[in-house]
Amino acid sequence: MLSLPPSVRVFVATTAVDGRKGADSLMAMIRSVFEQDPLTGHLYVFFSRRSDRVRVVYWDRNGIAMWTKRLESGRFRPA
Repeated sequence: MLSLPPSVRVFVATTAVDGRKGADSLMAMIRSVFEQDPLTGHLYVFFSRRSDRVRVVYWDRNGIAMWTKRLESGRFRPA
């Protein structure tokens, strides 16, 4: 279970993104698609086109952090 402070919001992209995008490209998408400032400390979730990868981008006190999970089999089922 993930325990986050009440001030942290989770934003999930509804369209798939290119799995090769790095933190800088995803930060640009946060600004343009979500119309949010990526330095707020909220979590931004992106799924790859094949839904076998998820990336979470967030501000971690002194820099941008990106967490990636790739499934060896199966797919994520973003709702």
